Amino acid sequence: MRRILSILAALGLTVAVVSANAAGVGNIRDEAAMSDKITVAVSGFAALASDEAYEGWLVSDDGGEKLSLGIWAMDASGGGTFTYISPTGDNLIDKYDKLVVTVEPVPDNDAGPSALVSASDAIPSSSMAHIRHVLSNWPPAPNAQGLIAGTRAQAETALTHANLAKTAADSGDLAGAKQHAEHVVNIIEGSNGANFGDLDGDGSAQNPGDGFGVLVYAQDGGKHAGFAMGTPEADVEVKLHGQHVVDTAANVATWAALARDHALDLLNAADTSMASTYADMTVQAATDALNGVDTNNNGSVDPVPGEGGAQTAYLHSQLMAQYNLVETGAVPAAGEVPQLPRSGGAEVPVVWIALGIALLAGALVITRVGRRMRV
Repeated sequence: MRRILSILAALGLTVAVVSANAAGVGNIRDEAAMSDKITVAVSGFAALASDEAYEGWLVSDDGGEKLSLGIWAMDASGGGTFTYISPTGDNLIDKYDKLVVTVEPVPDNDAGPSALVSASDAIPSSSMAHIRHVLSNWPPAPNAQGLIAGTRAQAETALTHANLAKTAADSGDLAGAKQHAEHVVNIIEGSNGANFGDLDGDGSAQNPGDGFGVLVYAQDGGKHAGFAMGTPEADVEVKLHGQHVVDTAANVATWAALARDHALDLLNAADTSMASTYADMTVQAATDALNGVDTNNNGSVDPVPGEGGAQTAYLHSQLMAQYNLVETGAVPAAGEVPQLPRSGGAEVPVVWIALGIALLAGALVITRVGRRMRV
């Protein structure tokens, strides 16, 4: 569609409903649930007639489901920031892969979007499959948890039990410290880990985690971020933030393994003094795995090797699915006839598009023939 629009522009035909600098960025974040909020900042949209309004939409992969994000009342410069939070806690990355802005009539007598699309963007479908594996849906994991979402959740649980081990050791409770050290090891390694089991010798292998393991989540999460980056359709956002996920997931795996090793040392401690020392080291490594480390002392944890942790990996997983709105033609649903945006209140018929392309193609042929004749 963009190629057609550029050809029409070369022929002097104007078909855009918005100005050339119309743009927008949409980011999905957590509010009450995972990835249940989208905030879209836009600029450069043209003023509409009093009987028209802009409306934002999220559209499912197959086009069958269209979620209204509400009417977007632009400011005097054609911009604004608009937020939608799913009232049912839906994961907006798992359910949708397109962001669309349409021009709707006022009053609007139907619940769906019009065919007049002024701006849109779509996450590349082949990349989106792996983004969802990372964030919202990896079937082999417990409850089909997303891999980096699971990394963050299990890293939080590991840190909780590292702190409980420290509290117990500092209070002189060696048995309690070892019990929670066992929890840390089992949470980090998962039920298939080499060290998983009844490590404190109390007769039961206890695991407050989900059994998958921080290490497995992080390692597989990095792999699938890499898969998303490696698809032929991967765009700039997927490649940039995918690399951040790869790097920070590797950081998590390194620090989580260190926390596990310190917890194993605690399990071998002969007294509470030594247990407290190893508990401190376990807490520090588990904290780093979750929150990362500001090694540059610049006031932020960056998504780079040696800095970002599970929190950073999760954020950049969401950024892989960032929408970058651009001016566009209509994006029809399955079975609908495409329509182009209006210019001066009238739609450009599809026949004129075909005619324009034919004229341009003919001009190119004539030019080539003329060149050959001159030779």
